[in-house]
Amino acid sequence: MEKNTMRNPLFADFPEQMAQVLAAGMTPEEGIRILRKDAERKEDQEAIDRMLAVLEDHGELSDAMKASNAFSDRMIRFVSMGEKTGHLESVLRRLQEDGEREYALRRSVKNAIFYPFLITSVMIVILALILIFVMPVFRSAYSGLGMEMTGLQRVLLNLGIFLGRYGLWIILLILAAILITTAFRLNKSAKNSDPGAAVFWGSKADQRNLYVCRMTSILSMAQTSGLPMEEGLSMAEESDPDSEFLPLLKKCKASLENGSSFSDAVRESGFYSRRDIQRITIAENTGSLDVTLNEIADDYQYRVDEAAERRVSRVEPILIAVLSGAAALILLSVMLPLLSIMSTL
Repeated sequence: MEKNTMRNPLFADFPEQMAQVLAAGMTPEEGIRILRKDAERKEDQEAIDRMLAVLEDHGELSDAMKASNAFSDRMIRFVSMGEKTGHLESVLRRLQEDGEREYALRRSVKNAIFYPFLITSVMIVILALILIFVMPVFRSAYSGLGMEMTGLQRVLLNLGIFLGRYGLWIILLILAAILITTAFRLNKSAKNSDPGAAVFWGSKADQRNLYVCRMTSILSMAQTSGLPMEEGLSMAEESDPDSEFLPLLKKCKASLENGSSFSDAVRESGFYSRRDIQRITIAENTGSLDVTLNEIADDYQYRVDEAAERRVSRVEPILIAVLSGAAALILLSVMLPLLSIMSTL
């Protein structure tokens, strides 16, 4: 199970901070001692103390990160490879970019999911309040005129009475269902090395862009740290083992293992567009594959962000229109007959 350091403010920018320390000619131990001064929580202090103990015994930064029990296995593997290949500073900077990209992806997914959910919840609450509290007022008005509600009016009144009696229990049942579903999703994500798997994401194209973005980001870091592309693909496979796009990833990995170049392997797998494959081919021949892959990951992140914004912009006016229409229908169904009768008095 992977640990998510982005939830911990102290470690959220750890890769960038360590990269700055190395760029300044300082040792990781000196940088972590500076970080220790800002640690306020006891668990953070203990984690940093474990890291310092390892570094004082002439251990590597990756060993110290592992001892802290605060970083993901994937991050530790990249740092370890960066230390072995002498590209630690570059790897750390790329890890920071990957963390920021992952945060942006999660934010986009949450906006696309929870904003419409919030609007829908508000809509249901407003309609329920009208049925529970407003409809009985109209019933009293009808009774004062010696009339009874019939048809749609009667149905709405009975629905309001029902909600008034059992609404609390219905809300509790809905909340229980939401909590159970959320727990199931979190448990599923906890078994996944990528806790940000978008299991609620909408269209297949959106899912594909999300998956390709994360996969490309991992491959970029693998290239920067000096890992073979086959191992990078294995790490991408581990990041989302339940993805429906996994067969394409396996196909790409098999092509590499059979001696194909990376550009040929991704061309056969069908992950990327023709334009992206051209960029990868040129980058592979010019020795700038890690930079190009990072740029392609940024492009796919932009597509995910754009899709989320587009979905919200489409759903919001529809939900508002439905709310307004439903409220108007309820009120007009009782107001128009009442006004008609009062005009004759």
